[in-house]
Amino acid sequence: MHITQIMHNVWTQITPTPLFGVTLTVLSYAIGLAIQRACRGAAVVNPVLISILLIACILKATGTSYQTYFAGGQFIHFLLGPATVALAVPVVENLEHLKRSWLGVVLAVTTGSLVSITSGIALVELCGESRQVALSMAPKAVTSPIAIEVAQTVGGIPALTAVLAISSGILVAMFIQRLRVPPRLV
Repeated sequence: MHITQIMHNVWTQITPTPLFGVTLTVLSYAIGLAIQRACRGAAVVNPVLISILLIACILKATGTSYQTYFAGGQFIHFLLGPATVALAVPVVENLEHLKRSWLGVVLAVTTGSLVSITSGIALVELCGESRQVALSMAPKAVTSPIAIEVAQTVGGIPALTAVLAISSGILVAMFIQRLRVPPRLV
């Protein structure tokens, strides 16, 4: 038996198990992190983007369907909800600062949300796409799990919204380093 036949046999045994999707996701992200570290933390070398591209290339090269991958990848997807809730920890830790700046925070969040939603919908409609695509674009600036729920509620396409939210997050992560302001001494 040739090595390619052995590898094919192993691959067909592993891919139907949920462990495949979890392992592929974690390894791809670890590779993405290693590449970013090798590039001295360059923001354009985003580990999430690298892992998405690696997973897509591996699935394409092996002829493995997304559904097969997602049978295990859904466990990682499930963990996005608790991870989103964990984002509340820094908010609670900085509650006193937020209380002192409540008006600015409310104005900034409200303005940012309205601009994000209306500009996304307007852009899609200007390009002549359907209302459903426009509604999928509206929640792009929030975390993926929340964006997916909002898209389902308002009549958007959840999968498209997930892609848009993830893409927005990657773009922000890539360019945020240039916008960082040194911390103020209080």
